[in-house]
Amino acid sequence: GLIDYWVGHVQNAERLPKPTAIVSSGTGVHLCYLLEKPIPLFPNTVEQLQKFKHELTRLTWNEGIVDIKDDKDIQYEGIYQGFRMVGTITKNGARTRAFLTGEKVSMEYLNQFVGKEYQVTEFRYKSALTLDEACETGAPQSMACFKKFI
Repeated sequence: GLIDYWVGHVQNAERLPKPTAIVSSGTGVHLCYLLEKPIPLFPNTVEQLQKFKHELTRLTWNEGIVDIKDDKDIQYEGIYQGFRMVGTITKNGARTRAFLTGEKVSMEYLNQFVGKEYQVTEFRYKSALTLDEACETGAPQSMACFKKFI
């Protein structure tokens, strides 16, 4: 019944983006957002995503949903936090289950739910560096640089 409650709650909540899926991991319920377009994890984007995710987590964990006394009770995770694969066995012997509740989302849609200071606004889908510059400055071990010098 917890999943039904969450699906109904999230679909009716105007302050939270509608998730693509809700996952029951055995000990918790997780809102998952599948992006329409992947976001490259360049340092400037990672910093923005961390701030965004922190704020969205704060908005999700509230006294109407979780028993919290203050912000110290909120479980914040970074953007690199791993998660249990759907279908695998949980700590209590159950199986992790996912329930599709929506569509893929855009970052522009997600940004509507947080203040301007938390929004992800700068995306770089390609580096401004040439291959030569990239090989010199930070990626000499990459396959592209390796092939260049063979």
